[in-house]
Amino acid sequence: MFNIALAGIKILLLRGDLPNKFLTNCSAICLRSWRLADIMKVAFPVTFFLLFCMSSEAAFSMDHSNPGPGPTIGLNKTVIINLVNEVRKKGCKCGDTYYYAASPLIWNEQLEKAAFEHSNDMYRRNYFSHVSPEGFKAGDRIEKAGYHWMMYGENIGMGYKNEKEMVEGWLKSPGHCKNIMNKGYKEMAVAKVGSYWTQTFGAR
Repeated sequence: MFNIALAGIKILLLRGDLPNKFLTNCSAICLRSWRLADIMKVAFPVTFFLLFCMSSEAAFSMDHSNPGPGPTIGLNKTVIINLVNEVRKKGCKCGDTYYYAASPLIWNEQLEKAAFEHSNDMYRRNYFSHVSPEGFKAGDRIEKAGYHWMMYGENIGMGYKNEKEMVEGWLKSPGHCKNIMNKGYKEMAVAKVGSYWTQTFGAR
């Protein structure tokens, strides 16, 4: 305990948390000449204060390392791909056209990257379109993400609260519904940033 108290006092002195006169009036030799009772009187409060300071600094470090919730809202990949594949499995009427059952789609990380890039771009620059302000389209974004497609598609949405609402919204739109039911697509992904949703499809 003596060593802990001595180390604690030295650290506090270096930190400037104790007055300088303490250094001249009480050195290590001085401490060793104290009675045990005097040492314990110093040891407990100093040790407690030192541990408190260290704990506080650790907590602040943790706070700084956690930026908190950003614009990206959690998306359950399993839920949304299951919703899409359930529709493809049953068949669906998109507008005036009925589409028969199609094979299930597989999640693709490159398509997810392209979807996230577009949702994030729409969120940051406050627009809603398949074409970016610079004129880049879904095929450009998907190619940039490393997915060398033979065919591709894209659905976008805004303002839907969860995966189920978003898929239902797409199914009510003939064009978006046709993308979901297209037998040519083999892979897909979805990303959501803020209230902006992007679904990308592809086949290679």
